[in-house]
Amino acid sequence: MLDYTTQSFIKRLLCKYSDPADLEESLTFSNLPHDDIETMIHGVIHVFDDLLTQKQLSFKVQMPVKTYEGLMVPWDKYELVLFQLVSNAVKYSDAGGQLEVTLSISKELLGRTVLKTKVIDTGAGIQER
Repeated sequence: MLDYTTQSFIKRLLCKYSDPADLEESLTFSNLPHDDIETMIHGVIHVFDDLLTQKQLSFKVQMPVKTYEGLMVPWDKYELVLFQLVSNAVKYSDAGGQLEVTLSISKELLGRTVLKTKVIDTGAGIQER
């Protein structure tokens, strides 16, 4: 059973894409200011506030201070992927654990700017073979 905040997050995403033209437009890459990225990340985490409190999980976001010039990301897709990663991290972390979202930026070959995102938790995880 989904709580109200999760339902409202999913409903917002579904409403956002009820028009095929909106969905097509969302597939475009765009640049967001640092504050908007941080707000979006905290918005995703806010969906899990009740569960974080219930499981007594600590939460931390680490973001580079530098600007995000040249960073072009399909933010709607990024938000959905981040939601799924955080959801799994919260779901599978034991009570009293920790959850951390870390962003880093690097320049890759051909001058592309790359945003790397790590969601680190103290959950059981998947065993290596």
